[in-house]
Amino acid sequence: MGSELTAPIYRQGTIGAAKEHLERTAGELTSGVLAGRGRAFTVVAGAAVTQASSAIPSIALYTTFLRAVLGEDFRTTTEQAQDLWDQLTGSAPLVTDGEGRVRLDGWELDERVQDRVRALWSDPRTGLTRATAGAEWFMGRIRELYGWGVPGVDYAAPAETTAPWPLALGGQ
Repeated sequence: MGSELTAPIYRQGTIGAAKEHLERTAGELTSGVLAGRGRAFTVVAGAAVTQASSAIPSIALYTTFLRAVLGEDFRTTTEQAQDLWDQLTGSAPLVTDGEGRVRLDGWELDERVQDRVRALWSDPRTGLTRATAGAEWFMGRIRELYGWGVPGVDYAAPAETTAPWPLALGGQ
């Protein structure tokens, strides 16, 4: 769903329409085929660096500023997945909003965090100067998504690049 800065992207237009359809479908499943036997949930996760999010206008800037504000307290997708697992298995209380969505984004939407992100957002040029570490972190995550800059990989080492072409279907 995002903060007030990203909600126009995440709740309006095609992304928002897809999310609304998903939420409607979860409600229909809960009251229909799952009635009395289970419940369908939708989950609102916090900001993440993904191939998709890196292509959405302004999200890279927002995530850069968020990381600059939070530093090591930025919740990774792995940490958010663990939070979800803990909630769904009962190891932690289930945190839902008024619409029944599981919320994993409290760390991001904390008002003190958002105040600091808004301050950077209000003047992006100055914000980027102040958020250099966040921008470097973001670009590092993007490189890792595509297999570059992964710690422990020797990119200068020789690698076999010739591979036999697979036979056509039917073994011919």
